[in-house]
Amino acid sequence: MPSAFPEMDHLFFPYTLTQVHRAADRALVAVDGYLHDPLASSHLGDLQFAQQQFELLRDWIRLCDGNHECYRIQESPTSALKISTRVIDVGTKDDPRLRLIEPADNLRDKFIALSHCWGKVTKDLRICTEEGNIKQFRNNINLSRLPRTFQDAVIVTRASESGISGSIPFASYRTMKATENLKLRKWKTTYSSAYVTIAATSAKSSGEGFLIGRPSRYYATVSTPSGPLHLAEAIDNFQADVERGILNTRAWVLQERALSRRTIHFTATQVYWERRRGVHCETLAQLCNPQSQFLGDHEFPRIWLIYFKNERIKLIQHLHTVYSALKLTKEVDRSVAIAGLQKRIATAFQTRFDHGIFWKYFERSILWCALERESLSRIKYARDHSVPSWSWMAYSGTIKYLEIPFGEIVWTGDLENPFADGSREKISEQGLVARASAFTVQGPNQLIILDMDTQSDPNRNLRRCITVGKQEKENQLGELLHYVLLIRPILLDDFDSVFHYERVGLGSLVFVELMAIS
Repeated sequence: MPSAFPEMDHLFFPYTLTQVHRAADRALVAVDGYLHDPLASSHLGDLQFAQQQFELLRDWIRLCDGNHECYRIQESPTSALKISTRVIDVGTKDDPRLRLIEPADNLRDKFIALSHCWGKVTKDLRICTEEGNIKQFRNNINLSRLPRTFQDAVIVTRASESGISGSIPFASYRTMKATENLKLRKWKTTYSSAYVTIAATSAKSSGEGFLIGRPSRYYATVSTPSGPLHLAEAIDNFQADVERGILNTRAWVLQERALSRRTIHFTATQVYWERRRGVHCETLAQLCNPQSQFLGDHEFPRIWLIYFKNERIKLIQHLHTVYSALKLTKEVDRSVAIAGLQKRIATAFQTRFDHGIFWKYFERSILWCALERESLSRIKYARDHSVPSWSWMAYSGTIKYLEIPFGEIVWTGDLENPFADGSREKISEQGLVARASAFTVQGPNQLIILDMDTQSDPNRNLRRCITVGKQEKENQLGELLHYVLLIRPILLDDFDSVFHYERVGLGSLVFVELMAIS
């Protein structure tokens, strides 16, 4: 079974060119020694030049609809789409009004989702759905009042000609407080049910737009028996344009992209069409990268099922490592911005998950640590949404997992898996139960990685360790390496007479157990 990620420090390998098509009607025009791209015109101006690009998008959609399984939900008469709580109806040719609609749960209609960065929006573009304007929005929304990214999304949705009335989810606008929880639950299914997702990949804010001017390219003309052949520099670079694009530095977007069935990425250089079987470029090239397929899988994480247990663990760890490095406007969203993906993974792998821990792979799930020593900071969650210290979701900052060899470790059971016997339905309010020990650190092969700066901790000398696992056999120096969680005592409140413990770090140690502690 091949390794899922041969180089775990990279999310994606460079893309390889597998197929190139020549087309005489390519939407590029030679002008004064440059290769001119029609979309290099001013924003929203001379859009007739972009019609060939839009025709290419329609061809991609038609080809995928007719030959692939990316979107077959509407073929079933009993299926219903999970549409966002609110969407913008972009209208028809006869009635081009934009209207806010609030679809019923079982409304059967195609809709296009928008993935974008809000960024810094000026006050005049900060349009919100409120009790005072919702009635007006249901009748008509002025296109010019929308942020430029939404204006562009309307243009692309209309140009896609994907159905009788294309719609764009409006759920990213702030809504009345009473609908927030419902909106969050529906948002997880919005992208998985969308006919297509538009990704404003290069736009730094919703006021910037994504139908933007592009730089012209130099080209050379070569005479051939078949006629002139125009050669230009290659611009197909999905890794730079998309993977490292501004949009994909955002934590919420990882989930949006993975759950989307098909995505159209609008970048500063060209448009990319991403689906499960690869990436198509506006240049008519097709790119293939096995590492991207799990994000382009329309039935995420189905493609992961080809891997056995060890590789599935690596994939989960890699997903969490990548996610932890992404940005969030609100730190408290760390525990929810990936929840849709985790729920799908748990269902596919037939396991329970809580706070980023997949209990089927309990020991390796919990042996995470800060990428850089003392680089994490505790997130201040609301009391009714608290996250325990043993979860990486309790902290902001990038994490990693210890590289622990498979098949060479004995799990001690000192840290109890609360769901090991299948009798429990939830985690105890008291947290996890473990046997802890005092410890000493000696020798050159000791590794301690603290989560946060704890120099001022008055209980530093009271730290203990929980041995999660240890090597089956001693190394050449006669040492037996132990993988441990580091904990410190805390009082839950001023009236608590019993010490509880919280996690402070991780270690791989060769140590002598001094004293057992309940």
